[in-house]
Amino acid sequence: MNSSSGPAQRILPHDELSAIPARCRPRALGAAPRLGLGSRTTVLGWPAIFRFLSETGLFANAIQNSVARELMPLEMLGDPSARPTTLQPGLGQVPVGHTGSTIEGLLQWGMRSAAEAGYAGPGFGADADHLPVFAPEGDRWERTVRLIGFSREYTHFTLDIGAIMAWERGPVARLAQAPRAIAAAVREIEEARAGQAFDLEISLDESPESISPEDASTRPEEIARLLDDLIGEGISPDYVAPHFGFTKGSDVTDRARLADVAGTLCRAAGERGALLSIHSGDNLSSATRRVLGQATGGKLLFKVAPALQNLFFDAVFAHDQAPAARLIAWVLNYAEQHGTPGKSPAETIHKYAFAAFGVRNDAGAFEMRELLYGAGEVVKEAYRHELTRYLRELADDLGMG
Repeated sequence: MNSSSGPAQRILPHDELSAIPARCRPRALGAAPRLGLGSRTTVLGWPAIFRFLSETGLFANAIQNSVARELMPLEMLGDPSARPTTLQPGLGQVPVGHTGSTIEGLLQWGMRSAAEAGYAGPGFGADADHLPVFAPEGDRWERTVRLIGFSREYTHFTLDIGAIMAWERGPVARLAQAPRAIAAAVREIEEARAGQAFDLEISLDESPESISPEDASTRPEEIARLLDDLIGEGISPDYVAPHFGFTKGSDVTDRARLADVAGTLCRAAGERGALLSIHSGDNLSSATRRVLGQATGGKLLFKVAPALQNLFFDAVFAHDQAPAARLIAWVLNYAEQHGTPGKSPAETIHKYAFAAFGVRNDAGAFEMRELLYGAGEVVKEAYRHELTRYLRELADDLGMG
C-alpha cells in the first residue's frame, strides 16, 4: 500500500492489520514515566520515534493526538460539512480533524509504522488525547460517548474536564461536577474496551481565556480532593495533568516557583498512585524541562506535539525551497482569511502551518497534504535526524534517559 495516502485516507485491510505483531501494537502501561509524542507528521515521524524507543528502552505514547481537535472520526472524512468546529487554544475555532487524520486511521498506521521499523522496544501507548467530558445529563454527553466509541482501540484516555469545571467558583469548588462525570466516562470506556486494560489521565490544564493563568492554576488540595473522590468510586487515575499557571506556548521565567509548585503537585498525586502529566511542553526551554525532571524525579508524562511538526517545517525550509515558498504563501493567505495573522510571517507560520495538511478545497481535495507525504528523501532524512536529536534532548533533560 502506498504510504503517501497516510492515515487520513483509509484504514488498513483486515489481513494487513491482523498481521501486525503484538509488540507493534499499543498497550496499557500503567503509571510509568513516559513521553507523549503528538503524531501530526504521522508516517514521516514514526520511523525515528520507533527507532529511538527501541534503542533507549524508554516508554512513550508513540501515537497521540487530540481526538476532538486534531483527529476526526473516519465517518466524517468524506463529508467535511459534517465536521463541527472546536476551540483550539491560541487559534480560536477550527474544524474537528483539522490535521486531516482520522481517529481510527492514525492508530492503524502507527502500528503499521512500528512494524515497518522493526520495533523491538518496550510497550508503547496510544493516547486519545483531550477527549472532552461533558455533563452526563446534558445534551453534549452523547459527543463524549461517541468519541470514546471511535477511540476504543486506543490504550490511553486523557479525559479533559475543562468543559464541566465551574471556573468562576475558584479552587476545589470548581471541581464539584467532575467526579461524577469522570466516573460516567470511565464506565463508557470500560464498556467500549470490553475488559481490555487502559491507562487513565485526567486533564485540568486548559482554561477559558477569561480566566487568568494564575487563577486557573491547579492547587494541590484540588488534586487530592479529585483523586480521593475518584478512588472512592473505585477509579484510580494513572496521571493527572494540572494547570501550572503559565500560558500555553510560553516558557516559564520563575523556575524556582515552578520547582516548588511541581514538587507539591507531584507529592499530592503520588500519594494517590498517580504521576503528573505535563501538557504543551514544546515551548519549555531545556532549563525549564530540567526543573520539572528534578521536581518529579523523572517520574512524569511529558507531552509535545507542535515541536515535532516545526522540525519538519524547518527541514522543508532548509532543503526544498519550492514547496517551502508554496507553504509560506498558503499559510499567510489562510491566516488572513480565517484567523489572526501573527506579528511576523514567522509567527504566523508557527501558528497556522500545522493546519495546512487538513484543509480541503471546494472540490473536496486536500490542498496541501502532498507536501507532507510527498516530501523528498533529503527532507525526510533531515527531519528524522533532528527529531531523534530532539527526543534525546527531552529524555536527558527530564531525567528519563
